Amino acid sequence: MTIDMWITVGVILLALVLFVTERFSVDVIGIGILVLLVFSGVISPEQGVMGFANSATLTVAAMFVLSDALLKTGIISRIAPWFGDLLRKGYKKSVLILSTGVGGISAFVNNTPVVATFIPIVSNAAKSQKMSPARYLIPLSFGAILGGTCTLIGTSTNLLVSGIAKDEGLEGFFMFDLAPLGLVFFAVGIVYLMLFGKKLIPEREMNQKARDEKISDYLCEIIVTDALEDDERSLSDYFEKERVIEIQRGDESLKDPTPDFKLQENDVLLVEGSMDRINKILQSDKFDIHDEHTGKIFPQEGTSLIEIVILPNSPMAEKKLKQIDFLRKYQSRILAIRQRGRESFSDLDDIRLMPGDILLLQTNEEGYRLLNTNEENDRTSFLSMRAEWVPSVDKNKLVIVLGTLLAVILLATFNVTSIMIAAFAGIVFLNVTNVITMNDAYRAIDWQVIFLLAGALSMGAAMNESGLSSLIGEFLTEEVGKNLGPMAVISAIYLTTSILTEIISNNAAAALLAPVAISIAAAMDVNPTPLLMTIAFAGSSSFITPVGYQTNTMVYSAGPYKYADFAKVGLPLKLLFWAIASLLIPVFYPL
Repeated sequence: MTIDMWITVGVILLALVLFVTERFSVDVIGIGILVLLVFSGVISPEQGVMGFANSATLTVAAMFVLSDALLKTGIISRIAPWFGDLLRKGYKKSVLILSTGVGGISAFVNNTPVVATFIPIVSNAAKSQKMSPARYLIPLSFGAILGGTCTLIGTSTNLLVSGIAKDEGLEGFFMFDLAPLGLVFFAVGIVYLMLFGKKLIPEREMNQKARDEKISDYLCEIIVTDALEDDERSLSDYFEKERVIEIQRGDESLKDPTPDFKLQENDVLLVEGSMDRINKILQSDKFDIHDEHTGKIFPQEGTSLIEIVILPNSPMAEKKLKQIDFLRKYQSRILAIRQRGRESFSDLDDIRLMPGDILLLQTNEEGYRLLNTNEENDRTSFLSMRAEWVPSVDKNKLVIVLGTLLAVILLATFNVTSIMIAAFAGIVFLNVTNVITMNDAYRAIDWQVIFLLAGALSMGAAMNESGLSSLIGEFLTEEVGKNLGPMAVISAIYLTTSILTEIISNNAAAALLAPVAISIAAAMDVNPTPLLMTIAFAGSSSFITPVGYQTNTMVYSAGPYKYADFAKVGLPLKLLFWAIASLLIPVFYPL
């Protein structure tokens, strides 16, 4: 091996460690890869930045804009509650309709914000039916992933592999080239979830008692609902360790009452203390909690609880809580954060937020209004898990956006122009018709993904320039291809890609292995398309970890799931897809 090969291997291993540890965000890792490969001389500066000009990167950016334009019409948020109502029809039927619906949308629209929109709807619908949201959120994520495998624009991985093929002088993918096998995976995956989802996905519930014990500064309004006995009327008889801040009796108000203060029926108490102890007090039939968000007796006090989920591409992502200042902006205190399956109650200010995080807020009436106002903004950073607000649909914009998306798809399908040019033409048209502005377009793009793609493509370029892809390709051809045949090569490539996509990311795995697949095809003198299709499908088979694919990460905290829950339901599905791919890729895409 040459020095350039060793450097490339070293950079890849370093990237692998950084992806796994999540010490840095994926865009920082992507740019770091690019810089290291250029500084080491493995690739030139021009080759390093070519990823930004790659047709795949530009198409992904354009599709972010078109997808966002559709989401901002309000149509997805409008139809999501309808899917939530279907949970009453039984598990199998609701999983079928939910996964099929979300998958159908995800075949043409960026699936991460779609899943984010559905999370509060599905969670609340499940709770209203006295079911665990965990039973439905993994099928929601998996349905979105499966839908994306059916079209060229369904995932950035499909576009990336197609772009790499074009850079190597090969024919890229057309709009529905992936559909034959993609639809098989889609159907098999949904049937699997219908039959085995309920058995394999645990009924995870939030450990409310454990949470209550750790929240020590809970503030709430308590109403005296029953007449008290004369010998049990003092505050000290019920509130030993809790602080009663104020009592409202009719039109009169008393602040900091003494322990011997005598309570009466219909008194309203503003109490601060341990959530666990307050809940024990409320078990008495003499007290009740005033849990409405409006009409509070003490509206200026933070006595309302609300959970919010941080959205993908949110300005809050990657920021520490102390940089956001929820108390000043939204008059809300953060009591707990659920992130990557773990819940934190202390030292919250130094926690760096990530998409999919669930925040438990305590707010007052004005704070609740501010949170709602932010959510109604089409550039909101979060959604309420109560999902009370349903936006109106702008029908005129909806017709224009749907027509534009259809035109883009048809232009690419009938090869009138490339998907990249068609997508950019769509953006221009939406600007001319005043549906979006260019500022909207810039904000819609998930720049983390763009920088990751550029870094991943620089890794692919280093694989080619150093000769590492040819070396690996020759090894696999000699050891696998000649001994076991092309089908075994497809099986090996699928397995390798699907494992890597769980560890690093789907795009990084595809960028690493696509050059190897092209080298193998040249060495074996076979059609490279089946091998590239293998990488595209395997790159979208992230089912066994919550961090391999962004939709899994979004539902991870909302479940709330444990890390192993994904492996339990996803590993059999991954192995099943491996077998199907090994058998059917040579059938649908002859070598």
